[in-house]
Amino acid sequence: MKLNVQMIGLDLDGTLLNSQKQLTSLTADALKQAVDQGIRVVLATGRPLGGIPQELKEFPGLQYAVTANGSRIVDLVSGNTLYEKLVEAKLAKRILKLFGTYDTLREVYFDGMGYAKKEDLERITHYMEDKPMAQYIVKTRQTVEDVETYLEQQNRGVDKVQALFRSREDKEEARRVLCGWQEVEVTGSLSNNLEINARGVDKGQGLLWLANRLQIPVEALMVFGDGDNDRGMLRLAGMGVAMENGLPEVKEEADYLAGSNDEDGIGKFLQQYVL
Repeated sequence: MKLNVQMIGLDLDGTLLNSQKQLTSLTADALKQAVDQGIRVVLATGRPLGGIPQELKEFPGLQYAVTANGSRIVDLVSGNTLYEKLVEAKLAKRILKLFGTYDTLREVYFDGMGYAKKEDLERITHYMEDKPMAQYIVKTRQTVEDVETYLEQQNRGVDKVQALFRSREDKEEARRVLCGWQEVEVTGSLSNNLEINARGVDKGQGLLWLANRLQIPVEALMVFGDGDNDRGMLRLAGMGVAMENGLPEVKEEADYLAGSNDEDGIGKFLQQYVL
């Protein structure tokens, strides 16, 4: 018996993409079949629009992306932003100031593009041991001399503020502080990062907004995820699927478990239960 699915929301890192940041042919074929069956396939990522691989932006039938954890929803065909909910400039400045008290690589996302300090990106391995992830960050970020100064110059809301921490203890301390702030949502997708969005922003709310726009009931929404920033959508969707490589607390939120992202987890799950 196949599940009744009208829309699929897909996290990228640790979920749709394997550890080498690739979309495998088996999973790509399963997505093509889903599109051919009339299922809406949607990306739901912490990445900015500028960090989405070109092959996914151009994937036939893949029209929408919920980016920066839900703060910006984009039509990939037209390039238009359909929805945005930003962190106010003044608040982003406070977040960066807090992050700056730790050994961190700090980033702000404006209009679907990530901006980081040139000097920090040049020593990315100080903050990131995962080589494919480090390469992705360096390749997709715009460099600035100083993130705080750049934010001051722009003086407008940001999609997301992010930091990579050298020390896990520092990360946990900063998380505790930020969780006491009423104006923000605090998540992460890596063991050493924090991602800060405006209050009320998460992937689940972004997908719900899009599903409503497309007149798709939440019961017919299936999502796949592995990380802390996927918990909201796994809770909210009619069918939440956690990856085998996901965090234990993420698996607890899920209705189903798929194989690892390095073993075509999504492709095999779709073939078995949906297609």
